[in-house]
Amino acid sequence: MAKYSIIIPVRNALEYLPHCLNTITSQRYDDYEVIISDNCSDDGTSDYIKSLTDSHFKTIKTPQKFEIADSWDFAIKHAAGEWLIGLGADDGLMPYFFQLADILTNYCNKKNLSIIKSNRSYFFWQGKQVDETYKIKEFVSYNANSKIEILSCFNVVKKALNNHESFYDMPQMYATSIFRRSIIDTALCTMGRTTFNNSTQDASLGVLGCLLEKNYLYCEIPVGWVGTSNAAHSFRDFKNHASLSNFDYANFSYNLYKHLPNNNILVIGALKAMQNSFCNNKMVLKKLKKLRVNDNSYLLNLIDKNNNKEDAEIREIFKNLCNFYGNSGTLKQKENLFLKLTVVIRKCIKKMFALPKRIKNKLCKILHIKSDNNKISITLDKQQFMPINELNSFIEEKYHADFDNLLRKLQKQYL
Repeated sequence: MAKYSIIIPVRNALEYLPHCLNTITSQRYDDYEVIISDNCSDDGTSDYIKSLTDSHFKTIKTPQKFEIADSWDFAIKHAAGEWLIGLGADDGLMPYFFQLADILTNYCNKKNLSIIKSNRSYFFWQGKQVDETYKIKEFVSYNANSKIEILSCFNVVKKALNNHESFYDMPQMYATSIFRRSIIDTALCTMGRTTFNNSTQDASLGVLGCLLEKNYLYCEIPVGWVGTSNAAHSFRDFKNHASLSNFDYANFSYNLYKHLPNNNILVIGALKAMQNSFCNNKMVLKKLKKLRVNDNSYLLNLIDKNNNKEDAEIREIFKNLCNFYGNSGTLKQKENLFLKLTVVIRKCIKKMFALPKRIKNKLCKILHIKSDNNKISITLDKQQFMPINELNSFIEEKYHADFDNLLRKLQKQYL
């Protein structure tokens, strides 16, 4: 059994997948497997996957075109590693991933922890949709230092529900986090799946880990690149997604993800989807009771309490939305609710929400590249763009000594 399973579900990702795989295979390490699951691609991705010969690759294909959550669960069921991490085709691993992961997993074994969450580093691919949506000046944002700490799973979910933190601060097993296999086995045994179509896979996995574990390890050194591309952006486009024959209210989630700076409603959807599955797990039930998941106040906290007509209308729609999480409501009712909400959002969303300062600061930093003995910070202007695998080679060449020093300090301090 391999120590690490890297799970990559893909559909029509030929432009990005070779670069993603190169960030893995270019590292000097052998104890891993890569699960590449093709979700009925029709852009040449299938032929590319068939051509792969690396012995670390385990290639599979879905029997039919799956929704995103189903595609993810199909892929993860084929993973056999002790520790698991998921990647999108436009994501990538850091050039020191395996070296850092060995340090962190050894520490988790020592402290009896099963989840590792790292700092997020952003990589923006070139593309019209990405440029128009995010209006970024830099295509890379990276920050690291040698600090690690043990944090409460319950607290991070609670803060996300109350909008004190983003749901991105939860450990999500997707580009930024590593899960022990036992968590996935428990989910598959209890629910038969790990993610749901009423939320994104990263939100579902974050909720899953935080329900099943008491604490997690947080590391300030990123383990992977969080990629943003036209391919990822298209999944959140209502017109593309709604054209599928099986409409579900994931449409609402993905459009909200696109329009709202605050994505924490996805946490509510994941919690509601999972709460009935863990009726025999006392620790999970205790957490759910404290979180008051059935209380509509969490949804209403997303809305300003002004008394004008538009605010009242959108608050009423959010109330109705609560009733559709779970199994109630017909597909047509969900579709009509979503369409009505989209119209209202277009009228008033800019007035009601603002990007958190933390996100603004991260995306609008002045161009700089610097490092010292305790931390490394890298941002690169869009004019310096290079594919994600070439970026890894670039920073490894420039900052190899700095990364080694950072990892040595981490290992010495905590192990």
